[in-house]
Amino acid sequence: MKKAVIFVVLTAIVIGNFALANKAEAISIAKRIECVFHPSHCSNSSSSSSPAPESSAPAADVNHSPVWATNQTYFYIKTGQLLQFTLSATDPDNDTLVYGVSFVPSGANFGAYNHTFSWTPNDYQQGNYYMQFSVTDGEYRSYLTVTINVTEATNSNSNSNNDNRRPVCRSQWSTGHRHHS
Repeated sequence: MKKAVIFVVLTAIVIGNFALANKAEAISIAKRIECVFHPSHCSNSSSSSSPAPESSAPAADVNHSPVWATNQTYFYIKTGQLLQFTLSATDPDNDTLVYGVSFVPSGANFGAYNHTFSWTPNDYQQGNYYMQFSVTDGEYRSYLTVTINVTEATNSNSNSNNDNRRPVCRSQWSTGHRHHS
């Protein structure tokens, strides 16, 4: 009878003092007290008889940045040739991804839904183009810079009537003086 009274008093003190501050710890201590006074209620295994403390805070949801799966970031193309490529990225958290680009050359297209870039540069678009593509999971954004080098197409028949290029104006400056008669 004394054991039962001591058990009840100790349990009431522990639960009364700790319950408001830390419910999980109060339950754990109460179970250990019960094992002292009522060993038959406790497990005889070698594992700990107290349960893991309960957490009142939810587990932190960690989000990760999308990762580009595209390997090629440099393209060499001649004017008049079609360049087409599809970008790909993955998200470690399986979040929905949204693609974008900061700049596309005149005449180029980038499909945000199919992630495909296509462009046929004309003769006046020779040079290097740097485009910054982005992919976001709504929280984090990853960037990929793609370089396109456009050079003049070689024309085997440069005197062809189909070679319709902008005229080039050349002027010759006279180095002598004009004489009036």
